Amino acid sequence: MKYSDITKCVYKTRSQRIHIYGDGTAIWYNYRKDGTLPDKPTKINNFKEGLFYFDIRLAPEIDFKKEIEMHSPLQVILEND
Repeated sequence: MKYSDITKCVYKTRSQRIHIYGDGTAIWYNYRKDGTLPDKPTKINNFKEGLFYFDIRLAPEIDFKKEIEMHSPLQVILEND
């Protein structure tokens, strides 16, 4: 996702996840048996109103809300899920 395609960024405090909503492109590559990637992707999918998230519990020393807001134009919404 480009910043301009993100419609909302939410920090889910109970589940400790950052959810990012918006439009974007997902590109898949199937690894070869030797662990390398092919030159061409297996699949390209453009989507509208998608969601991706990441779990922040494995890095409790990082204030992800602060880092996202300091290094991007996004405002992070706090939400108890």
